[in-house]
Amino acid sequence: MRYPADAVSTTQSATLTLTSVAERKDLPLGWFTDGAQWSASYDVILGAKEARVAGNAVISSQSFSATDAEIQLLAGSVSRAQAAPAAYAMRERVAMKTMAAVAPQAPAEEGAGGFHLYTLSGKATIKPGSTTAIALFDPASTGYEKRLVVRGQLPWYGYVQQQQDEETVPVEMTYILKRPLKTPFGDKPLPGGTARIYNPDSDGRLQLVGEASFGHSAAGEDVSLYAGNSFDLTAKRVQTEYTTTPEKRGNVTRTIATLGFKVTIRNGSDSTQTVDVREERGGEWSVTASSVPAEKVSSSVTRFRVKVPARGEVVLTYTIRTVW
Repeated sequence: MRYPADAVSTTQSATLTLTSVAERKDLPLGWFTDGAQWSASYDVILGAKEARVAGNAVISSQSFSATDAEIQLLAGSVSRAQAAPAAYAMRERVAMKTMAAVAPQAPAEEGAGGFHLYTLSGKATIKPGSTTAIALFDPASTGYEKRLVVRGQLPWYGYVQQQQDEETVPVEMTYILKRPLKTPFGDKPLPGGTARIYNPDSDGRLQLVGEASFGHSAAGEDVSLYAGNSFDLTAKRVQTEYTTTPEKRGNVTRTIATLGFKVTIRNGSDSTQTVDVREERGGEWSVTASSVPAEKVSSSVTRFRVKVPARGEVVLTYTIRTVW
């Protein structure tokens, strides 16, 4: 069978019939599409006391094409009947309408149904296979804190195995970006995304010193960025004591265990560093003795804050009583 060329469509198309009781000069037309996606990308430049933060909305198009379009980006964990292709479950809404050209500027942000909506200014054209970056806000400076953490090896529940050999454990580095309310950076809700952390070298050149992802951050909520493990700080952990005693309560027998540990932290840098040694465990347990004061952060977390001198080392010892 042969069809006339003008009767065969070679592109996707839709026919829309409208009925109106009154005359209109224009009518906005919008639809939802899965042909494009967006994600948030951040650059964090560390200074002596403050960090400079810039954020971009990165729009990637696979098959979607739009000309002279108004683009709105919805950020949040949006529930959908089908799996969303965009990272962090962000949904894209593209509305087409006639509008005047506007000078590029940061998107307008507003709350929408428990999520956050970003409306890009001016006209935008998106082509398949293209990537476009738009600033989410003007670059801002904020205070930050560097945290060094050595994590314990206790299982969350149940039996604790006796350990024989000393083991090397990492010293994790995390940067906490402070976001107090009533500050330019703290008052902004941040869509979850990926942050690249930079630190200037002695010649002022920026060096990438970490990359981390984080979830959506409401206004006033600090952002935690894991940057990797420290090079200059090393830690070794060994179990020094292990005793168990059965205890019978009615028809139930439980085990009471006494566990001793030694953590040796060495600092190869030229400045004093503070390292948090954390033990986490559920159920009944407590620290009965320690060479550094134990701070109970929560019902399941205890922290030892250890100051390690430049080019020196500190030995932390502690004893734990636990029941399973």
